[in-house]
Formats: sequence, structure tokens, C-alpha cells
Amino acid sequence: MPSTTDLRTREDEKTIFFLLDQEYYTSQEIFEREHDRIYTRDWIYAAHVSQLPRKGDYLMFRYGGEEIVVVRGDDDQFYANLNVCRHRGYRLCEEEKGNVRSFVCGYHQWAFNLDGSLKRVPQMPDGVYFDYCKYGLRTAQVEVWHGLIFVCLAEEKIQPLSERLADFEGMAARFAPERTKLAIEKNYLIQGNWKVVVDNAMECYHCAGNHKSLCAVVDVPGLMADIKHWLADETGDGPTNLGVGGMRLREGMQSMSHDGSLICEKLLGTLTMEDVEAGATGGVMMVPNFSYSAFYADHWWNIAIRPKSATETELLYSWFVREDAVEGEDYDIGKLIEVGDNTQVEDNVLIERTQRGMNSRYFLPGPIGSDVEPALYDFVANYRKNMG
Repeated sequence: MPSTTDLRTREDEKTIFFLLDQEYYTSQEIFEREHDRIYTRDWIYAAHVSQLPRKGDYLMFRYGGEEIVVVRGDDDQFYANLNVCRHRGYRLCEEEKGNVRSFVCGYHQWAFNLDGSLKRVPQMPDGVYFDYCKYGLRTAQVEVWHGLIFVCLAEEKIQPLSERLADFEGMAARFAPERTKLAIEKNYLIQGNWKVVVDNAMECYHCAGNHKSLCAVVDVPGLMADIKHWLADETGDGPTNLGVGGMRLREGMQSMSHDGSLICEKLLGTLTMEDVEAGATGGVMMVPNFSYSAFYADHWWNIAIRPKSATETELLYSWFVREDAVEGEDYDIGKLIEVGDNTQVEDNVLIERTQRGMNSRYFLPGPIGSDVEPALYDFVANYRKNMG
């Protein structure tokens, strides 16, 4: 019997491979190790620029146990600060969103500029006790790609997103997500390891038996065929980008609605009704810090995971429409989220039942068909590479 930790080659399209051993889905120790090997080494989706329209607007989110505050600065640039005062470690922001002129610690009133630099310390002038320039907030790298804000916790500079996503520029220019706005977002708290969530998202082998509303509008056989060609880096060396073609629609469908009709009257970017009739779609997926953006002619959505513990994951689902679209006139919120929300609720049940099975002392990974769930092979190879 082959070892459950072996990964087979893909020279034979009909070969099998195995997922990770049980402890990788249940161990808090491994979860903590992933912080240094995975979470901090790659870009993390944080928000969309439309969520921070004014100078001083901020939002705080959690990822792998850390709290990150993203803010629009006085210079209209975006900054990301760790939510920890440099004096005594006090938590700076208690509210998850708001607007501030500066970040002021509630403990001893140390004040920090929006870019994280130290601004003012009561009773200790700059240069007398210490130099303020040495005690700014811990910061994260920030890059905006067509309106999507990403952060990276690595101390060393990593590959810029503009280079990383160069192959997606044509698609992004066509759908123009930077000229859209957030319509609604939902948070799902899933009782499952983040890798179980990603495994589920990276295959549609389960779709026909579990996602009736999705299968009514999405070309599932075509999607499964597309997945085989999504990987940008088949060696498992470093991060990967997948899914430039998006989730293709069934013939005759115009958008990802319950009946396939348009959801929003105002089309994205440069798209026309000819594109609508052709079922135009696009997408970009990033792993291992998973986020997936799926574009349609009249709207787009993003799914991003935020690991909380070895057996708990937050999933943020955000839907976007053109920036000048008016709710109630151009689109209906219920229709916008119906298929995606139904599908995610169904997925959450599958993920949580899988996690409960993996928690069993009798769980052993079973064989995965390389041509049936090919993206899982690539994700596991990438994960192993990053974990060393």
C-alpha cells in the first residue's frame, strides 16, 4: 500500500495521489507553524478600495491570529498596520471599521500617524528620551491591484502583485474591478481547517451531487475541464495563480443568477451586450493564502479565507457591482447573492462534515484521481514546498 504522504507524478493522467496526513488538518502546532511558512510569505486579500473611500477610513481584519488594520492615508495611499501599540502592546483599534485622524492608544495616549509612524508621546518629546522614527507601528506591505487591496506580512520584499498577476492584466482591463463598489458582504464561520475549505473550493467533483442552483447556471463539465489547465506553476515552486477563464456559464446563461438572467442593468468595464450573450467570464485565484475573484458581465464576487485555528476558518464572501449602479433600480441584492450564498451554505455543511470525519483517529487519506481533482494535487504540492 502506498504511503499516504506520497504524491504521485502526473505523467500518467489516470494516476492517483493522496492528500496530507490527518495532523495537518487537526494540529494546532502545525497551524502555528503555517503562520511563518505560509501566511506571512504571500499576499493576502484585505478589501476593495470602495470600502475605504475617505482619508482616515480604516477596517480591521484577522488572519492567522493577527489583527491587521488597513487605512486610507492622508496622501490617498493605503497602509496596513498591525493592531499593536509599540509602547506596551495595547490593542489600538477596538472597532472593526471607522474613520480617524490618527491612531491613539487608549492606554497611555501614544499617537500614530495613519502610515504607522509615531506622531506624539505624552511627556516624552521626540529626541529627548528616544527617536520617534524608531518606534512606529509594525506595518505590512500593501499593494492595490485594479481596486483589490492586498497585504503581506513578510518583512522582506516579495514579488510585486503587478508582476505576479501580469498574465491577468487583459482580463482585469476588460472587467475593470477598480470601477466597481462593494454591494454586500457576508462572513461565514466554518468549523473546519482552512485547507479543507481550500480543497473544497478547488474542485467541482462534488458539484453535481450537492449544488443544484450552481449547476443550473454554471457549465460544470466545462469548469472541470478548465480546472486541469488553471495552474500557472505546475512544479509546486512558490505561489500559484489560477482560473483566468473564471467559472464558465452554461450556454444561453448571461450571469450567475438563479435563472441565468442579468443581475445588474449596468455592465462592467468595456463589456457589451454581445459579451453578455457570449457568457463572458473571468477569474483569478491565488493560493496558498486563498482568494478567488470571479467576474461576470454585470457583477463580480470575491471569496477569501481567514484561518482562525486548526479547526476553524472564517470565509469572507463579497459581491460587487459597477460604481454607479443603484440598488433597487439597477440590481436587487437578493438576486445578486442567491446562487453564491446557497452554494456556500451547502459547501459549509460539506466542509464541516469532512472535518468531523478527519478528527477521527481512524481517518486515513484516500486516493484522489489526478484527472478528476487535479487542482488538489497542485495545492498539496505547493503547500509541501512552502512548509519545507
